[in-house]
Amino acid sequence: MSVIIKYQLEFPEIKLKVSNDLKSGEFILDADIKAKMVRGMEGSAFDIKLDDLPLEKAKLLREKMKTFARVIIRLGYFGGPFEQVMEGVIEDMRTTAQGDKLITALSGHEIGTYALQSNPIDITLENVSIKEAVEKILQDAKITRGEITKQPDLDNLGEAKLSKKKFSGTLMKTLDQLAEYAGAEFLVCDKVVWMGRPILRDDKGYHPPKLRRETNLAAFSPIDKKVPHELAPDLSNPLKATQVEGYRFTILGEPKLRPGHKVEAVVDGYDKVEFRVHSLTHKFSLSGGYVCEGAAMKAVADDNCRRREKNLFLPSAEGVVGKFNEKVEAEQRHRPWIEIGKVKNYTAGGASGDDKHVSTLYFRQRFERTEMQPSLNVEVDASEQQVFKNKPMVSPFAWHKCGLVAPVYPGMKAVLQHNLNLPDDTLVTGFIWSEKPTIEPPKNKEGDWWLCLPIDFVDTSKPPKDDTKAANDLIANNGKRVIEVKGLKITIGNDKLKNVGERPSEGEDDEFLIEHKSGTKFKIASDGALTIEAKNISVKGDVTVEGNVNVK
Repeated sequence: MSVIIKYQLEFPEIKLKVSNDLKSGEFILDADIKAKMVRGMEGSAFDIKLDDLPLEKAKLLREKMKTFARVIIRLGYFGGPFEQVMEGVIEDMRTTAQGDKLITALSGHEIGTYALQSNPIDITLENVSIKEAVEKILQDAKITRGEITKQPDLDNLGEAKLSKKKFSGTLMKTLDQLAEYAGAEFLVCDKVVWMGRPILRDDKGYHPPKLRRETNLAAFSPIDKKVPHELAPDLSNPLKATQVEGYRFTILGEPKLRPGHKVEAVVDGYDKVEFRVHSLTHKFSLSGGYVCEGAAMKAVADDNCRRREKNLFLPSAEGVVGKFNEKVEAEQRHRPWIEIGKVKNYTAGGASGDDKHVSTLYFRQRFERTEMQPSLNVEVDASEQQVFKNKPMVSPFAWHKCGLVAPVYPGMKAVLQHNLNLPDDTLVTGFIWSEKPTIEPPKNKEGDWWLCLPIDFVDTSKPPKDDTKAANDLIANNGKRVIEVKGLKITIGNDKLKNVGERPSEGEDDEFLIEHKSGTKFKIASDGALTIEAKNISVKGDVTVEGNVNVK
């Protein structure tokens, strides 16, 4: 095959083709083309510079960009056919003068990448595998901008099930999250979503040429990079250290070559191990020729695929931003602002000592990557090396020796917040019902305002049993109120009030007592006897008495 290179750019929306081949374009123009195919959220993109594109065509193309304008990039060699390298959506167009030339610069994303970055998703999935989730999301996605193949190419994603998870945002972000949960490599190229551990792309009838210095290999540099142990304190199975083995390469342009393809570099034994293209850039210019620059990575089928893929990214503005965001997210997981704890013990306000109305709590949950709601579904580790000691309780009203005090028992699942994100300045802001351990909410009805307190259960270190009695104070949304208590004592009058901070004493079991500061009492004893003590009793209205009456 001749080494004279050729290109063709087709703009379907304005029915225009340009090329350096007299038979392949309406206009014969010089061009500089870069088609970049990158793993992860960055996806595939292109940059094109055209010399002296006629102004009327540039104007027409700019007008079409207001709605939708594509470019199809085809590359090849004279004496052979064109091969499509990328179909893209033009997102930016700039025209500048350079000497006696008018340069039109076009940039955008591969049409599948564009579709995933431009279309939103809002879906809740539960108890599905990663494979099922990806397939469901793509099948249900409403693509109004760009194109994406509804059937993804998925390989070895495992059988772990997602717990209930709501996905919202762009399709690209959602699919990248799913790849992260699976520990899988992720690629969008040629309108197809690829995800695997690892990605193995084998196009029927195509076998990439071997990389040889004497024929097509212009540059070769080995990669041997260590990836440290995964520092993720909340994961039940953090990944062990691994190694990225591969190489960067520059070869003569190969239009069909894509990320995921198997490549063999006949250099220092690198052809003895299976390597797959990680990322790739097709570079074409009439002055510089046509080359493919990329990186290849040793294909290993294990849980570290994702980490190796991310550690071999090709530097770019989007890639650097992605790395920075990952570091921020990792730091937030190491120092969470909000986390879930479990009460170890509680010190009441009336206890002796300096610490009053505080809780000592266990902290840290460990869970699988596919767990989407650990706050409810995962136990808190009961490790004595992971304890927040004597942490204050947040209350809707807290003042000197007065406020609203709620009961706290060992085993309760607590919501913890860290003031100023300081790990040691922990606040107990509230409590939650839970799936693990099983802590069920009471059977309320909509609109209820209900305080339900268990009573007389011996082992307060465990949740009360179902036959435990409870005191209740309920106001329903129909305005009715119900009070159920073991005994009730009410005092009335300024002289009967205690000073702030002094706890009132309860009455007797099964007794109802109202005391007035004057000494008047209204009492129903545990046997049901009614006693009224007062200096004067006045009754207005009819009185009916049945039974014996004793007057003393």
